[in-house]
Amino acid sequence: MTPELVRVNFKARDDSALGRFWAEALGWRASSEGPGVTNLEPVGFDRPDPSAVCIDLVRVPDPETVKYRVHLELATTSEDRRAELATRLEELGATHADVGRSDAPWTVLADPEGTWNGIHLDVMSDPVEDQAREAARLEALGATRTDAGQGDVSWVVLTDLANNKYCVLERG
Repeated sequence: MTPELVRVNFKARDDSALGRFWAEALGWRASSEGPGVTNLEPVGFDRPDPSAVCIDLVRVPDPETVKYRVHLELATTSEDRRAELATRLEELGATHADVGRSDAPWTVLADPEGTWNGIHLDVMSDPVEDQAREAARLEALGATRTDAGQGDVSWVVLTDLANNKYCVLERG
């Protein structure tokens, strides 16, 4: 039994605005399951499709600020394509981020909120297993149950050995 990565969650001050940015940047579609949550999925995605990882943007009043702890890398096929992509992302609101590597063969950008902070992963067990059993298995590997202020929810919040939060979702 191994977990299946299904979603990356961004914590955001304005989930709608950040969702529009990422939907446009990735060429994906945006939807909402309710106030404060914007869902991004590849065009043509049909849930539950294990071949794609989706993005959720969840509104929180003060996203955690951990400088450059987690980031996304977007691949391009050439230097010209990288420059085009960077320009397009800047037009959408991204800004250059100085990480002390001016000689690097990549461009570092921050999203319109200025960071890649407050990101966590959502996983599901694969094959379809009991959520409680999967959470217990991960705890046996060293994960710790965490109260992140989530209240009474259908998922289990865990913290890995490096203090990164992630959620174990139930199927259904």
